[in-house]
Amino acid sequence: MLGVADLEGLTRIAQKIKVLFIMRDPVERSLSAFRYYHQNRGIDTGSMSDRKVLQLLKSRLFAGRSDYPSVIKKLSHCFPSEDVHYLFYENVMRDKQSALAGICDFLDIPSMALPDKTLNERVNTTVPQAFGQAVHKKLSAYYAEDKQVLAQRFGELPPEWL
Repeated sequence: MLGVADLEGLTRIAQKIKVLFIMRDPVERSLSAFRYYHQNRGIDTGSMSDRKVLQLLKSRLFAGRSDYPSVIKKLSHCFPSEDVHYLFYENVMRDKQSALAGICDFLDIPSMALPDKTLNERVNTTVPQAFGQAVHKKLSAYYAEDKQVLAQRFGELPPEWL
């Protein structure tokens, strides 16, 4: 959600900045953010039509946070490539210790191992909500081009994205 000017401002504040950018399947990220946003405001979305849900999901509030190609473009403009580390949330969740080791290596700090209890602790969880098949299908189509761009950039996307 930060603009180029905001990111450039960070580079003026600190001499050396390293950026970790974690991308989650944009469909699942948007649905999760939708649940979280409405749950925290006590808004019941169960009676919303698929059309209304999709309208909200395509708004800047939700879709803007899943526009990974735009974020990558901004990061590439503002930071040297060696100072940006891209991760896929699904890969992190699949092998947390390995992801942590990679992050430590990127940050040039000693590797650490955390207890499974710490690594598996869930925060900011939401109450499950079933979304109609039409919502999933249309949201998948909405993000299809972005996924293609990311597949070209990173070579392979996590299987959960497909």
